Order: sequence, then C-alpha cells, then structure tokens
Amino acid sequence: MKLNQQQIQQVQNWIKQKGMKRCVICEGQNFQEGYIVAAADYTADNTLKIEGGNFIPMVQLIYRNCGHIFHFSTLKIGLNLTTDDPQLNRRCQNHRFRVPL
Repeated sequence: MKLNQQQIQQVQNWIKQKGMKRCVICEGQNFQEGYIVAAADYTADNTLKIEGGNFIPMVQLIYRNCGHIFHFSTLKIGLNLTTDDPQLNRRCQNHRFRVPL
C-alpha cells in the first residue's frame, strides 16, 4: 500500500525522533519511504490467511545510494492504515491481528 503525504510526514518525524541519520551499509543520508508491506493473503471466503502465524504491517525505508531497505512496524510508528479503498478498509477492520511487540 502506498503511503499518503500524512503518513510520509509521520514516518519522517519518527525517524528524526529516533535519531536515524545514516545508512549502516553505505553511510548515505539520502532515503525515501517505500510502501506498507506485509506477508498476508486472503482465502476464498475472505478470511485473512497469515503465513507464519502473525500479521505485522511494516513500512519500508529505502536508501537511494545502496538500495538497503529497512522495515519498521507501522504500529510502533503509529501509522493509520486507512486507505482510499472502502472495501479494503472493511476487510481490514473485520480481522483482529495478533502482533507480538
């Protein structure tokens, strides 16, 4: 799921708060926000099928110089996962996620 402007700003604020300044691989400072990703799938009856037993939505942080990608829990950042797709929002609201933090 693509991040909207409000979510991008929230990720940037969270990164500043945590003091992340440089990539651990290339020491670059130029990064971009990626997408919200997770390993989840739906069965034929619209039941959420989860590989590995837990659903943890993550936001990508991609360093432009070397391509290194960090994944951060959207729950820790506090991102609202509401989308412009009402059907997807309904499907997400109908499921309770077990997230180990």
